[in-house]
Amino acid sequence: MTLEIFTCRTCAASYFPRRMRCPACGGWDFDPQSVQTARVVAVTTANRIPPGCVFEFLVELATDSDVPVIAAASAMPTIGARVPVARDETGAVFISSLSLDATS
Repeated sequence: MTLEIFTCRTCAASYFPRRMRCPACGGWDFDPQSVQTARVVAVTTANRIPPGCVFEFLVELATDSDVPVIAAASAMPTIGARVPVARDETGAVFISSLSLDATS
């Protein structure tokens, strides 16, 4: 499943997750924008991991629109790296692999 951010048609403010109304202008209509990669801003180790969970890290990401997104990762990414992102069937955001170049 692809990660999408939502841009208000009235004022062009972008959000994740989608809002019912735009907090900036009160608009109701949003355009979805697919996000394939995002830049790593911060990383922390998860303290309580459920049994069977492969994700050990929580990662703050910034999309090209500078919309912040929190994602799970199974390996620690480098700050500043561009990483591929996706959503699972529950809607959770995760880093799908860490194979992209950190300077991209």
